[in-house]
Amino acid sequence: MTEEGRIVANDLAVIIPVHNRQRLLERAVAGVVGQLQAGVHIVVVDDGSQPPVDAARIAGPQVTLVRVEHGGVSNARNAGVAAVPDARWVTFLDSDDEPMSGWIDEIIASQRSGASMFSCAARYEWDDGTVETPVPVPLWSSPPGAPRAQFLAGTFAVASAVFHAAGGYRAGLRHGENTDLGWRIASVLQERRAACTSTDQPLVRVHSRRVRAEPAVRLESALMVLADPPPMLLADARTLGSYHAIAGDSAWRLGMRRAAVRHFANALRADPRQPRHLARLLRALVKRVPR
Repeated sequence: MTEEGRIVANDLAVIIPVHNRQRLLERAVAGVVGQLQAGVHIVVVDDGSQPPVDAARIAGPQVTLVRVEHGGVSNARNAGVAAVPDARWVTFLDSDDEPMSGWIDEIIASQRSGASMFSCAARYEWDDGTVETPVPVPLWSSPPGAPRAQFLAGTFAVASAVFHAAGGYRAGLRHGENTDLGWRIASVLQERRAACTSTDQPLVRVHSRRVRAEPAVRLESALMVLADPPPMLLADARTLGSYHAIAGDSAWRLGMRRAAVRHFANALRADPRQPRHLARLLRALVKRVPR
């Protein structure tokens, strides 16, 4: 195992950020180690954990630990990519993910086929006992024949050149960071007419809790994206309206009437066929804001 420094990973770097989840991290790393092959490297980014990640418990010749000050998952993932400048492709796991059999094999096969990205389904195992299996979807609606993908941790691997051309993760974004990156990657892929491969087979298992982000975090994140919207977002009236609605709802919950009215109006302007945008705007105009 190495710590810091320059890492050579010719084919693929698996970036795993973690903050205060040592036990889950060990499970995630073990799941990747069981599939490792030459040219693949694991980069664990300790995002200011207290106590720090125990390096000895994740040690291995193809595992590197990078320590950064706590700055959130987007910054940690970018730091992980920066540590592997020679990697041809990168992929990302969360510390509560478990790669399933064949995950790395499918990514490497896609890479060697000449594709620029690979995407797979995921098996979401929620804390309430329900299971969902989201699959890749078309990245754009026109022209037809768009590649399919989804941008959840563990479900996509992408050429490093495409990741960098898309700008990487938006620094400081704390909510919806994979969705935001996905829009920008899709723009690069469309512009370059790059080949992508995908499968509806779930290749990553996610143990997750249904936790709704705090209104302040949702508002902050929506404002960051809307201040510099990816082209794919601007081209999608429905999703653009939804983002303004998220900002409006979050502002309303925080008692910010003027901001709520402004964003609900923008949501209606972006997608006037959605009746909920008008209803929310009217509510914000006539009802008393929560205290």
